[in-house]
Amino acid sequence: MKCPQCNSTILNENINIQDNIAKCTFCSHIFKASEGLNDTDSKFQINQPPSGAWYEPQPNEVIFGATTRSATALYLIPFTCIWSGFSLSMLYGSQIANQQFSLHESLFGIPFLLGSILLIIQCLMSVFGKVEICANREGGTIFTGIGPIGSKKRFLWREISSINNGISKPWFQRYEQEAIVIEGTSSYTFGGDLNEQRRYYILNALKKMKAQSH
Repeated sequence: MKCPQCNSTILNENINIQDNIAKCTFCSHIFKASEGLNDTDSKFQINQPPSGAWYEPQPNEVIFGATTRSATALYLIPFTCIWSGFSLSMLYGSQIANQQFSLHESLFGIPFLLGSILLIIQCLMSVFGKVEICANREGGTIFTGIGPIGSKKRFLWREISSINNGISKPWFQRYEQEAIVIEGTSSYTFGGDLNEQRRYYILNALKKMKAQSH
């Protein structure tokens, strides 16, 4: 087991599996033993990304990522077209056709409008979306989005205590999905739209980069 703080080897006598506690004698960092057990796969090769992922070493940094393209687009796009087209045309189309504004119908249609926007974003992510990390020895950024449009999270390796598989539940979805969870000074969950193989690559690439940052 390695210390998530300084990457030193943890002595067996300093690991308590029953209480899920481990202590590093080199930096005195105390952490959950389960975090140390979830280490990088020894057979993992960062320069051998799976289909739909990429690895681009640069002079002072490394760029790696994966597309969120998914077969769910085959049914998500038709569903979005039918659901959004029908609901919005019934609520707003009639007002436009009759050239009459109805405050009640317009307010009633706001949830359907917001739902349509979220569905359209999911459709775009399932076809054009990506998760991309730009990292160096100090830290980097995690980008999730479409082209240049999306969310960007900055991080420093020294502020990260663990990188693990986890669960995310977006507020606009009813079901949970597997994701990558970064914990430390601040927690960040991402990668829920990646398939299992691409998420595995991103997860282990991050772990490998963190280990090399010390």
